[in-house]
Amino acid sequence: MDRFARSLKDLVTEVDQLVKRGIAIQFVKENITFTAQATPMDNLMLQLMGAFAQFEREIILERQKEGIKLAAAQGKYKGRVHKLNPDQAKALRQAWEEGKYKSKVALANAFGISRQAVYRYLQRD
Repeated sequence: MDRFARSLKDLVTEVDQLVKRGIAIQFVKENITFTAQATPMDNLMLQLMGAFAQFEREIILERQKEGIKLAAAQGKYKGRVHKLNPDQAKALRQAWEEGKYKSKVALANAFGISRQAVYRYLQRD
């Protein structure tokens, strides 16, 4: 159930939409099946299980943030390694501003990075 939706709201919405189309949904781990003939007890179980799944996800994210913060304070966590060093990033921005490349894809190929990375580097400064 926690893999099906990220929040209780999304879970209820998705299940309702699928059931309205005549699709039966079975959550194997929880041993719950939802059909168009769902009882109020079924709906209660869906909401309870969804709420616990959302709570668990939020707790995991909170612990992850705490761990990253602690590791960063100890100098162990520095985040993702940049593909380009600051001089290369400056050269990339300068090449784009001067119009040396007709497209961002060509710019990406010239610097050996993805198109998405080009957008990120151009937005930084």
